[in-house]
Amino acid sequence: MVAPTIKLASGRNSILGYNLDKRPSQDEAIQLFQLWKNENGRVYKNLEEMAKKFEIFIYNLNYIIDTNAKRSSSSSYVLGLNEFADWSPEEFKETYLHELNLSIDNNDIKLNDMACQAPSSLDWRTRGVVTPVKNQGSCGKFVCECKISPKVINIAMTV
Repeated sequence: MVAPTIKLASGRNSILGYNLDKRPSQDEAIQLFQLWKNENGRVYKNLEEMAKKFEIFIYNLNYIIDTNAKRSSSSSYVLGLNEFADWSPEEFKETYLHELNLSIDNNDIKLNDMACQAPSSLDWRTRGVVTPVKNQGSCGKFVCECKISPKVINIAMTV
């Protein structure tokens, strides 16, 4: 049981779920875990930690298999083994899903009085302005800067 590997936009690997349609035997699960560890550069401190991470890996693998089995069509999303396959939901939540203070100081917002004719729709991806999704790591901050000069927008609109 060897699953195909793809590169994610973050540059990391993911073992896709297309071949993960049935629960693997114990030997297949160990082989898949070894493949996943190699693909993701995982090294554990000791056998105890590796056993715990293997247990979490199996839990996540079963979730992936069960979720993919419920797909309603071939165009539905597919889960795969990514860099978080040995993380528990609690580990992921502590690292990435904590509350953020998104309060905005209205004194920092400056509006431009320049009038323009806005198009009814605009796909910034076709203008080369939007980059692919990236993994921002575990910095724990979400920062949104909305300071774009009219000159930059005009350039993007004319491209």
